[in-house]
Amino acid sequence: FEEINQKKKVFRDFIVLRRRNFNKRKKWGLLILKFKDHPLVLKVFMENPKGFVSPYSKGFEPIFFFNMGGGANRHLLGFTRVKNLQYIESIIKKDAYWSEKITTPRKWFWLPKNPKYIELVGRNISGKKLIIKAIPGTYCIIADAITPAGKKFSIFNKAEREQCMTLCNFLDISIDPHIDNYMIEKGTDKIAIVDTEHFPTLVGFKKKYKFTGYWDWYWNLSKKCMGDLLLRSKRDRFG
Repeated sequence: FEEINQKKKVFRDFIVLRRRNFNKRKKWGLLILKFKDHPLVLKVFMENPKGFVSPYSKGFEPIFFFNMGGGANRHLLGFTRVKNLQYIESIIKKDAYWSEKITTPRKWFWLPKNPKYIELVGRNISGKKLIIKAIPGTYCIIADAITPAGKKFSIFNKAEREQCMTLCNFLDISIDPHIDNYMIEKGTDKIAIVDTEHFPTLVGFKKKYKFTGYWDWYWNLSKKCMGDLLLRSKRDRFG
């Protein structure tokens, strides 16, 4: 965190895997790092009050998901990763087929010492006059690093597309079907699920969906995105 505060691009103990949605100057967003000396990945979630209420200043992707998810953002979604992992593991282990095909990385929630908290105040929500919640402005998810047996799954590979979508339908689309989130793990030859944030919260699904394939998935997501962005009344947006 000292190096982040110093706005460094290279870190002493970590390799940067992704910084696309991280603003080092304003100190908000998601930074994904890999330990140099340990087989672990560190996902750093940082937010502050100004950034929390400025969803339209963080790029196109966060804007789309903010509208689709009804106000959910990447910082809030990070809290779903460990719990959703536990949920999908409980479903998979009960299934004779998928329990032999799937592996998931271990994940841990970590707070830095003396974290700053963001206080959220809501009024007249779900029949309650006042709701006050505090969330950490900075937290991390630590996960096992997965070594792929080869390339990640490809959208151009029909068998891989069908296998991933079948898995996601089995799990009621509780995980992101994006095919980059899946790979064959070296040593086990099992399909590893990389990303476990709760997908219905991300895109605002209020019912269970089944998709016939990726084109069906893309079409329905695009249709929902355009509807949420352009075709909702004020009552729909804030009701």
